[in-house]
Parts: sequence; C-alpha cells; structure tokens
Amino acid sequence: MLKEDGTKYEVLLVDDSKLVHIMGKKILTKLGLEVVATAKNGKEGIEKYKEHHPDLVMMDVTMPVMDGLEASEKIMEYDMSAEIIMLSAMADDDIKEQANFIGIDYFLQKPLTEEKVKEALGKIL
Repeated sequence: MLKEDGTKYEVLLVDDSKLVHIMGKKILTKLGLEVVATAKNGKEGIEKYKEHHPDLVMMDVTMPVMDGLEASEKIMEYDMSAEIIMLSAMADDDIKEQANFIGIDYFLQKPLTEEKVKEALGKIL
C-alpha cells in the first residue's frame, strides 16, 4: 500500500502493550506501511506525532499517563488533518461515540488481525 508518490505510508503506533507493538508492526509492514515510531502512552504519542508527522496514528484507548481519547483530541487540535484509528479490546459504544465526537471515524477492536487492519486502512487511506 503506497502513496501516490510511491512512498510508504508512515504510521505511529500508540499502545501500552508490547505485544500490540510487535503484532502491529508485523501486520503493517506486511501490508506495505512503515511504522516510524511507537509510544506506550498518550503523552508520549503526542510527542512522537509532533516529531514524525505520520500519515496515520493507531491509538489504544486505555493507557497509563494519558488515555487515547485525550491524546487523540490533542493531536487533532495540533493537526486537524490527522488520521487516527482507535484501538480497544472492548467494543464500547460510549467510547466510539466519544471518538466520533473528536473527529475519529474508525474504531478497531483488538486483537489486531491482518484482515481487520487492511479493512480499516482501506477506509482511511
């Protein structure tokens, strides 16, 4: 999956689980994207976003220090064109509603699979 200019889409993966970092990188790399940075909490995710300006952020909802909804809102305030996919182990309608309210249109339920990620990417990129 390449951009129009032939370069790979760059992704920031924000999750407090090392397993999600490992599986996410594996899946995204297989799909032709490049994970340019990872972060273990929302605060770190904001810093990495400002440093790398990725094409896409995959953000967990529940994390220490700062949760994914608050971090996503701050990223959207910084860059209204940010593309964010929220990740969660729970299919919670309240969380989806909060995500939609701050401008996030796609919500991906864990565990991550190649099929789920590919479908989400097809809707966003």
